[in-house]
Amino acid sequence: MALSAWLLALSPVRAATEIEELSVFDFGTIAITGNGSVSVLEFPRSGRNLNAIGDIVVVAVGQPGRYRLTGFPPNTNIDVDIDDITLSAGGTGIPELLSVGNYDTGSVRTNELGEVEFQLGASFTTSGNGGSYEDAPYSGNAQLRFHYWEPSLSDYVTVSENVTFAGEVRSSFELTEADRLNFGVLYAVGTPDDQASLRLFPDGRRDVTNAGNARIVSLTQPTPGVVAVSGAAPFRQLDITVSATDVLLRHTQAPAGPHFILNAMATLPDQSGRTDEFGALEIRVGGTLSTQITAAEVVYPAGTYEGTYTITVSY
Repeated sequence: MALSAWLLALSPVRAATEIEELSVFDFGTIAITGNGSVSVLEFPRSGRNLNAIGDIVVVAVGQPGRYRLTGFPPNTNIDVDIDDITLSAGGTGIPELLSVGNYDTGSVRTNELGEVEFQLGASFTTSGNGGSYEDAPYSGNAQLRFHYWEPSLSDYVTVSENVTFAGEVRSSFELTEADRLNFGVLYAVGTPDDQASLRLFPDGRRDVTNAGNARIVSLTQPTPGVVAVSGAAPFRQLDITVSATDVLLRHTQAPAGPHFILNAMATLPDQSGRTDEFGALEIRVGGTLSTQITAAEVVYPAGTYEGTYTITVSY
């Protein structure tokens, strides 16, 4: 009896293609200090050496998008295609919008298992139309399309995946009065012809000047005001301005009585200061306190005298 055998050759079966979003593209936290012209944040796929052009300040660095492809043909180049998109506050589509484009994936090629991981870079652009950006989380979605040669079909194939872009706009930061500007306990006399003054330097030094019968006697050590900045961009120069107009300090119980005049205010650092690695800065405030020109010579009544000054800190 004759015997025969058949050998059936089976082709290996490849798993279905999968696209996994390992990390959402997060541009981090930025301050937008103006929108009169277009500003750009260039975010490389490496996630390092971001470049802010125009009125964008990087407060906190985010991370590039990272993706993993599996089930693709081995040792195959993958072309990645992405449409330009816009991001909006809360993802609701309400202006002002951040435009996303100029994507960078580098070379994407699968290994012998048909797998590859890659990172995505992009540029984020303001509208430049003068509108204001809200302090809010911003988000949006884009479709990544992957084009590659499929040997089993002898043709090119395209697969796609929707991915997320996110980040935060925070153009404001926190100012806290850590210590009040306090001229201490004084004895003061006002006169019709002269003024006495106490100059308190931001570093704590004091200088008293008396004229005629006008008097200020400093009975306790005055202390500069301390304003703490927090939540700003790290290693960033901030502009500092303080009240240029006279501030009147009136008796809290008898405001109609004689008052003090605060002017020539100064800060340390002066006019501008640089934040530390945490985005914090301490500002000390001083000024010159003078007696009032009064209708007759008068001793200032005992009690508390208060007034309010304004300090502005900005990028």
